[in-house]
Amino acid sequence: IPNENKYLDLRMFDVSEVNSLNDAFAYTENIYDNIDTRGWDTSNVTSLVGTFGVCYGISELDLSHWNVDRVTSMGRMFYYALNLASINLSNWNLTRVEQMSEMFSACGALTDLIMDNAILPKIDLNIALHNSPNLTVESLESVLNALPQLSSGESHYIQLGSTNIDKLSDTQKAIAINKGWTLQ
Repeated sequence: IPNENKYLDLRMFDVSEVNSLNDAFAYTENIYDNIDTRGWDTSNVTSLVGTFGVCYGISELDLSHWNVDRVTSMGRMFYYALNLASINLSNWNLTRVEQMSEMFSACGALTDLIMDNAILPKIDLNIALHNSPNLTVESLESVLNALPQLSSGESHYIQLGSTNIDKLSDTQKAIAINKGWTLQ
């Protein structure tokens, strides 16, 4: 139940048997500023498509406690979360993900994207960070550090957008390039 601060406390919900959180909070628009899911056992979740899509009111999310090891699909997960400024995806192991296109589409307020100790999948990453021109250099570096090393002959890209790429030093760009990734 939301309170006057638009905070939704869902810590006690049992989602341990849930396989899909598709559109779970989608279209809540301005109802909540923050949703607390600490304590959720998400180890059986395989799909996160549109989970926080069109959540205009959410300004920050800490999902670092989510176990996403089995997730294979998360396209448009934060689609049109227009006021989302900070998100923590630390410790996420996304190696099984096959589809995460437009993950951050229309997230223009996003400044802090924390991916410490996260591992991104070996797929082309059309995650729409070009729609987030206010990302900090630290956030961009966090994303680049989460890129896995590609094998010889593998070729993948990550879409950051020219505004974000221009913020990076040659040394920071080399984080991705030395792992075999192309920055777009």
